[in-house]
Amino acid sequence: MNSILFIFQLLLIIIIIIAGTGLFFNIFVKVPEKYKLIYNLNHPHYISGHIKPKCPQGCYQQKCYYSNHCFNCKSEDPYCCCYDSQCKDCD
Repeated sequence: MNSILFIFQLLLIIIIIIAGTGLFFNIFVKVPEKYKLIYNLNHPHYISGHIKPKCPQGCYQQKCYYSNHCFNCKSEDPYCCCYDSQCKDCD
């Protein structure tokens, strides 16, 4: 009986430590804005900022912003832009 109680307490302590560590990193460790920008520009799920459906992310007033952070700009349907020419039809 004592060994089962000890194992249960040990598992409970391990779960609390893992949850506390995860909570600590989510609250106190900040991801730099540069890495958030790179992730948001290059992930197809984040399509906010598209003014027109054919405009890749990063286009604003016919200019391409953050072109150095885009990794998928060469395909036929890019997630983000690398050149101002990709934004010529965007407002």
